[in-house]
Amino acid sequence: MGVEKISASTGCKKLKPSARRTAIPAERRGRIPPAPNALRHSRRESPAPNLMNFSEIKKALASIFERPSGGRIVFWYDGEGRHEEDVDALCLDGVQVVKLRRNNQFAVKLFIEEEAPPGRMLVYSPEPRPCARENWLSDAILYSRVFSSDEASIYMLALGIAEELREMVEISLPIFGSEKLAGKFQSYGPIASSKSSFRLRVLSAVCDLPKPSFDCVVRTVLIEFSIGERACLNRMADLGVDSFFFSMAEEEYGFYGDGLFDLAASLLLSHLAASLPAIPDEWSRYATHNPNRYVFTDSFLKDRQLKKEYGILAGFASNELGLESFKDSWMLDDVLDCETFKEFDQIIVKSLIKCISCGAQEYSRYLAVIRKRKASPHFSSFEGSYLALESACECLGAAFSLKNLESQASSLLAGYSKELYKQRFFRDKFFFNLKNSSNPEEFSEISKMVESACHAYEAELISKWSLLDDESPCISYDLLEQAANDAAMIIIVSPTLSFAKAARLSEKLNQSLHGEISLEAFLSEKKEPASAKRRPELPSWQKGDSLLRLDSSQVLGMNESEIASAFKLKKAVLISCGESPEKASAELEELIRRMSGIPSLEIRVASSLNLASPISSGLAKKSPSSVTQFSQMELSLPEAALPVIRIKAGKPGDKPKTKKTSVVLADLKRKLTSVTTFLSFFQKEPVDSAHLPLRLRMYFESEGGELVSNVNIFSADSASPIPEERFIKARFIFRSAAFQEKSFFLSIEDDISGLVIERLPFRASFPSTSSETNAF
Repeated sequence: MGVEKISASTGCKKLKPSARRTAIPAERRGRIPPAPNALRHSRRESPAPNLMNFSEIKKALASIFERPSGGRIVFWYDGEGRHEEDVDALCLDGVQVVKLRRNNQFAVKLFIEEEAPPGRMLVYSPEPRPCARENWLSDAILYSRVFSSDEASIYMLALGIAEELREMVEISLPIFGSEKLAGKFQSYGPIASSKSSFRLRVLSAVCDLPKPSFDCVVRTVLIEFSIGERACLNRMADLGVDSFFFSMAEEEYGFYGDGLFDLAASLLLSHLAASLPAIPDEWSRYATHNPNRYVFTDSFLKDRQLKKEYGILAGFASNELGLESFKDSWMLDDVLDCETFKEFDQIIVKSLIKCISCGAQEYSRYLAVIRKRKASPHFSSFEGSYLALESACECLGAAFSLKNLESQASSLLAGYSKELYKQRFFRDKFFFNLKNSSNPEEFSEISKMVESACHAYEAELISKWSLLDDESPCISYDLLEQAANDAAMIIIVSPTLSFAKAARLSEKLNQSLHGEISLEAFLSEKKEPASAKRRPELPSWQKGDSLLRLDSSQVLGMNESEIASAFKLKKAVLISCGESPEKASAELEELIRRMSGIPSLEIRVASSLNLASPISSGLAKKSPSSVTQFSQMELSLPEAALPVIRIKAGKPGDKPKTKKTSVVLADLKRKLTSVTTFLSFFQKEPVDSAHLPLRLRMYFESEGGELVSNVNIFSADSASPIPEERFIKARFIFRSAAFQEKSFFLSIEDDISGLVIERLPFRASFPSTSSETNAF
């Protein structure tokens, strides 16, 4: 039999239409998933291929021939001959159609290799494709393309999906039948030839994710599961791809459980097992040392946008696991690093309350525990309790530091101005935070201890202060005398300004004001009246032409130009604040803000007792006798410690002098060789009035920006002047996907602002054996 040829589109012969065999879609059975706890991994049989209408087939054939890589010859084996008559009428520009049958194979082979003119050719056979041994055209097929008219083949052709994924495509046909899901599937870019990659794209499209991520798929499904919904899982079942979900859970997390609860418990408890010394026997079947499980849970736990969702899932899981019944079996040291469930913060708070209440005086250790837990994602839920405990430790610890001071004016003043003035502040802070704690009744014993320590501290301070001789040298300071001898200055005085208030005001100014701010402490005379002490003559003050005295209300009523004009050519400007404690603080801050706009003058903020000259009586609106009477009183150290805040205003464009502490990587190595890697970081500056604490978020990512490790969060808030005490150690666990990479980046970002501080390159040389990658 000769070769049966059909011409190209030009001069195409129209045949008489006859009854066509209509393609009947194969039945696609949807599946309603059972309740989540009973949901099991199921294997679905691939549905029979559905046949496309011929117009779609014609478009697919045309696209093949139009592609540069489409090939010159295309073979189409239509096993049941459904489209034989359609092919007779097929008109493709520049394409010659040749019919192939079992009894003309050799003739077609000769035609293709010897007689056919150059050009494109479609070889159509209405019969099944014979095996290679019986097929004369096997060699021609190797350098040609093979076309199939079933639905899966059309989609594979349109999307450029490799033949190796045919089974996956046939299972996922409902996905491609939906315009929305198919569009989402295509939006993820080029399709890799691996089955895992295909499954991931399908599941991500069903969950409507912006990019393929199995971690995000699992998060979406588990979040719905924890609130009693299963929209995504129902869609997977209806579309016949729910088996993809559990297949990928096996690949990614080594999960072989029976349902979603088992999956959630496996992920959460595997994360917990990395920080808890011993997992209860009842949970051991869930916990596995799998880095992918750990990284998934850790990134979910520390994702700020998913904080609420994680809390719901973790709360549901902890109830089902009966975590409450195990709380009493763990000690404080056992759970210091545990963050998986918020119940561990309850254990830590309760343990700290017990330790402090029983009289254990390891306050530095307790403060270290609290600082560590400030980086916990659950800290905000227990913030009131933690801050109350922190204030209690500071208050109780300060009482012991006073005993080490010598009974000398200079020692007492130095100790008081650095730390001891905070005693009552910590006491007040403790009771303020106690109101915000979850259970104030638990702090009843600590409340008594704080009150007692505060009274004992004040009694000890009074005792040491009273032992000073009358002849003890005073560390005095007269602002007016300084103004006569030094540069021009603005002096803001308040009769209600104590050293403790000045210290807090100074810290606040350091964070917001442009310029240099410093705080100094001086002692007032204990018995001798200020006006009785001999002082040098100040002729400039007598003339009154270099000294301007104003009330705060007068200054606050001026605008900037009026202030500049009034202060011009004045040696000193004295501004008095109101005597009302309620108004004094607000007036002080507003005055300093107004005055800081005059950079040529120095500002000093002090108590009216810093003015030892008789002129202070007029400023304080008291008679000379009242000032003498006040000065002759026996003053306590808090009353005698006179504050002076010195402010050198900067230029308007200058930034505040305070800045956050800086943290650097202390390790010299830049090569990763283990699934679990420990890195040391150093906080360069201690936290003080010029350096604010910094909260950091650290993690490793690939060159493409994909997260490949857990996330470490900690606060660089150490105030220790000893460098050795400012080192921080962080543990990084890498997921298995990272083992294929050769280079990574360590990202260090500000956890508050989200700004990336540093991105350090690392080289990788991970172990290749599975036994090593599964242990950490």
